[in-house]
Amino acid sequence: MGQVDEAIKTGRRSVEIAEESNHLFSRLFALTHLGWTHIICGQLKASIPALEAALSVGHAIHAPLLLPLVMGGIGYASVLTGNHKSGFAMFENSFALFQQQGGGNGRLHPLGRVPQVLIWYAEALATTGEMDAASQAANDGLEIANSTSQTSLASRAENFLKTFSSWPIRTTHADHQRITIG
Repeated sequence: MGQVDEAIKTGRRSVEIAEESNHLFSRLFALTHLGWTHIICGQLKASIPALEAALSVGHAIHAPLLLPLVMGGIGYASVLTGNHKSGFAMFENSFALFQQQGGGNGRLHPLGRVPQVLIWYAEALATTGEMDAASQAANDGLEIANSTSQTSLASRAENFLKTFSSWPIRTTHADHQRITIG
């Protein structure tokens, strides 16, 4: 924990190795995880190019199982960096692709990957003041995470619901951080 530079360096090296191997799925996987690493480390703007490159590779090799998660990451980072229209459009594309892929209950089925995107969506909605929709998305993510035994995602959804339930309707994520921190 707290080794942001090392995490990003390792992610970039993974992308280099994947590119050197000319193995497109490895490149997709490395780019996706580099983008997610940027998100986890709070480097939202830096996550977008890696995730957009992953999306491009994913489309080229027809890898639909990972694409909704990649789209969700782009949507999340875009909304939280102020590009609401593009970000919410990416969320819509992510959910549409999840629907095309059908249901299932297991971590490897489409339904098993929805909670992460729903939690990102809830956080994005909350930053724009859409608290009812954010709460619904988080509750949906919690329900699916519980039904697919994804306890870490269920915990994230529960934490979101506890944290954001006290926000006033018009308060943004940045305002809440200032209130909490300052």
